[in-house]
Amino acid sequence: MSYPNLEKYLQSFGKYIVTQSRANLTRGTKKYGSKNNTKQLYNSLRFEVQETTQGLSIKFFMLEYGEAVDKGVDGVKTKHTYLPMLDDVLEEFNGD
Repeated sequence: MSYPNLEKYLQSFGKYIVTQSRANLTRGTKKYGSKNNTKQLYNSLRFEVQETTQGLSIKFFMLEYGEAVDKGVDGVKTKHTYLPMLDDVLEEFNGD
């Protein structure tokens, strides 16, 4: 089956997402700055529109460590607490 309008839309959407992702990498955050030191992750961002038996799909690709960057993992620089209230409880218990 042919879906020219849908394919055109998905191509446009894919380009937009990749562009925004690259901008976010370059801009970074106020606290940590740019995440685009080597440009490897930046250059690995891409998408593909594929025809399937059910129609069209769009898939996004990046280097594996991009998932960690996307989730905000900063290596050893940042202490991550997955139980946010735990620190408060410990401070009260220890009298800090």
